[in-house]
Amino acid sequence: LNPNYAEGLRKYSWLQTFVDRFDEAVAEAKYAIELDPLSWDYWSWLGRTHLYAGKYDLAIEELHKVLSNYPNQDHCRRWLAVAYLQKGMLQEAMEEFFKVSTKSTDYWMDGYIYGMAGDTEKVRTVRDYHLELSKTQFVRRTDFTVIYAALGEYDTALDYLEQAYEEREGWLVLLQVEPLYDNLRDEPRFQAIQEKMDFPPVQ
Repeated sequence: LNPNYAEGLRKYSWLQTFVDRFDEAVAEAKYAIELDPLSWDYWSWLGRTHLYAGKYDLAIEELHKVLSNYPNQDHCRRWLAVAYLQKGMLQEAMEEFFKVSTKSTDYWMDGYIYGMAGDTEKVRTVRDYHLELSKTQFVRRTDFTVIYAALGEYDTALDYLEQAYEEREGWLVLLQVEPLYDNLRDEPRFQAIQEKMDFPPVQ
């Protein structure tokens, strides 16, 4: 109905990413940017698409483009830190992470970043914040999965992931591509959940 609808293209790129069809996802994301080149969110999604595809250098390049124009986008800076971590570039990752202006127990991804840096005490602080928050408002079960996995408490992480599946949490669509789950992928319980998700085969 509207082939030039940029937001529709981005959402289609999301879908292609979730089902591991990265060439199509990148093409749709780039077309959305052509239609709306001033949207930082579209550039950020292109960077994340490369990250999910395991193309970390391209992810870093695209996320740097966003931050060169929108330096206060903390969300992008966190994803840039993750991309560096996936390359084993801990110093660069932490340099980016410590530029984040909203510190740093109030966001679930921080638990993963601290965990990769070996700062278990900070991960526990992130965990405790989210446990307290969950007493008064909804906190995604997958957020706890990431945080407990960062602590190396895989059974508890998988307990939360199984709860997320039972509750049909939307972000389980990222299960087969999200690097924040990488340290759980060899666990039989993780593999059982991914199988039950019934993702379409990669073409």
